Amino acid sequence: FPSLSNLFANSNRDDAKKIMNRSLALLSAGIIFLVLVAYLFANEIVLVLFSKEYLEVSLAFVLLMLNLWLRAISNILGYSLVSAGYSSAPVQANIVAVTVNIAGSIILIQMFGYVGAVYALLLMHITSQVIYELFLRKAQLAPHVLEYLKPFFLLVVTIGAYRLFATDSNLLKLLLTGFYIGACWMFIRE
Repeated sequence: FPSLSNLFANSNRDDAKKIMNRSLALLSAGIIFLVLVAYLFANEIVLVLFSKEYLEVSLAFVLLMLNLWLRAISNILGYSLVSAGYSSAPVQANIVAVTVNIAGSIILIQMFGYVGAVYALLLMHITSQVIYELFLRKAQLAPHVLEYLKPFFLLVVTIGAYRLFATDSNLLKLLLTGFYIGACWMFIRE
C-alpha cells in the first residue's frame, strides 16, 4: 500500500499498475494453492484440527478458503484504488457488497443452511471485485483479470482431474498438487 501510494503520488502509474498486477497474480497463485490443499485434504484437515463429528463441515471449510482468496483479491483492488486517490470507491463498493451479503444470507441460509451463509459471503466478494474492477477501469488502472484468474482456472482443472479419477489416493492428491504448482510456474507471467 505505501509503495503504491508513493508511485501514484510521483505520477508513476505504469509501475504502480505493474506492482498491483504482480501482487494480484502471486497472491492468487498462493491462496489458490491453499484452496487446492484444503479441497484435496479437507477431511484430513478437519480430523486433525477438530474431530470426526465435524467432517460434515468440510465443504464449508473449502468454500471459506475460496472466500479467503476472493477477499484477498478484493483487498488489493480496494487498496490500489485508495492509493490512486479514489478513497470513496471502496466505501461505495462495500455498501453494495454488504447489501448483497445480507440479502444473500436471508435467502441462501433458508435454502442451504449454514453453507448458505458461506455462499452469501462468496457472492459478496464477487460483487465487490466486479465493482472494484469497474472503478479501476474508470481510473484507467484496469487490472489484468485473466492473469489473477489463471490460478483459479488451474484449480478447476486440477479438481476436475481429481474427480475424474474418483479415488481418494494420497499419491494422486500429491501428484495433482505438484501439477498445480508446475502449471502455475508455467502459466503465470513474470
